[in-house]
Amino acid sequence: MNKFISIVLSLIFLFSYSCRNVKIVPEPDCLSKSNKNTTIIWGYYKNKVRIMFGHKISSSGEIFAFDNIKQKDSLVCLTSKRNMCDLVKSIQDEFIKTQSLNVPADSVIFIELLNPNTNLRLRAAWNPRLPSIGSKGFRAIWKKLDSTLASGIED
Repeated sequence: MNKFISIVLSLIFLFSYSCRNVKIVPEPDCLSKSNKNTTIIWGYYKNKVRIMFGHKISSSGEIFAFDNIKQKDSLVCLTSKRNMCDLVKSIQDEFIKTQSLNVPADSVIFIELLNPNTNLRLRAAWNPRLPSIGSKGFRAIWKKLDSTLASGIED
């Protein structure tokens, strides 16, 4: 019995000591002051019936599902600030690389970057049935956004 107690006490000491040595490093705040209200929106738009639905990520990392019929966003999950910063950077870089992408079609997939602080609104839209060279980078970002949604922390 004494051996059991000494093992339990040793384990308790070991765990409490190891937990004390863990340093919690805060996430970097990589969005500048002017980018604090940046929002990423991605989804589908059906022209004939004027229906839009998809997801949006706020600068705080909250991911919402939205559609223009309900007119109400619902919180789906959260993502890290670091991931949000990486997404904003990759979208900005792709918009610099691909100056214009708007394919008129009955249904389009889109990615939009909004920043009310700087009056910025960038939108790329493409036909999901006809992948083009111009939409290649945005299709890769779309997959990244969907994987962020799949790997997010559920609320």
